[in-house]
Amino acid sequence: MQVFLIDREGSKNATLDREETRHCLKVLRHQVGDEIWGTDGKGAMHKLRILNTDFQQTQLEIIESFPRFGEHEGHIILAASPLRLKDRFEWLIEKSVELGVNEIQPLHCARTDVYKSKFKPQRIKTLIETALKQSKRSQLPQLNPKMDFSKWIEGDHLGEKYIGWCEAKEPLQSFQQKMTKSERVTLLIGPEGDFTEEEIQQATQAGFHPVSLGENRLRTETAGIFALSMVKVYWNY
Repeated sequence: MQVFLIDREGSKNATLDREETRHCLKVLRHQVGDEIWGTDGKGAMHKLRILNTDFQQTQLEIIESFPRFGEHEGHIILAASPLRLKDRFEWLIEKSVELGVNEIQPLHCARTDVYKSKFKPQRIKTLIETALKQSKRSQLPQLNPKMDFSKWIEGDHLGEKYIGWCEAKEPLQSFQQKMTKSERVTLLIGPEGDFTEEEIQQATQAGFHPVSLGENRLRTETAGIFALSMVKVYWNY
């Protein structure tokens, strides 16, 4: 099942942009009359029929729609520090989408490298779109603007909230029962060098549970994937 990202044009019509058209017609060799699958990233998967072969824009007819296709019932937020090596942060974003994340919040923490931990939002959005199609999901995860940790932590954070910390005594697994009943989970993952004690204190005051992600020290991207995988197991999706 190959999934394309479409633009909706009413209840029964849609289009593929130039890049998606190139992949559909030139790479995969689809023709007029072929049925394909696509999503506009707003929570539904559509069975589509190709109406023309214009290489600038492909016109589509929506045959059938499937709401919430490939999506779980909850809402998962991954708040994480960008990394010095941008390819590692990009890998984290890509895999988090595959694992069902709904919202991504880049955070500037006390130990975030100001000069090297930069990323291009447009590139990240492209990675999110590609991962969405690859994993056969229909709801495009939201990428929030980068924020300072101290400002973000003061906001309203509903549901279950966890902050991974190397010094934490209680493992994430101990919260399995609470997490399986929650409709909203926020996972907070720190930079290289971990969170400072002051940040842990701020997070705790904001209702976050400091949790251990195992006896071994994990890289930021590994910690994020581990935590998301645990939620996937607990929610059974």
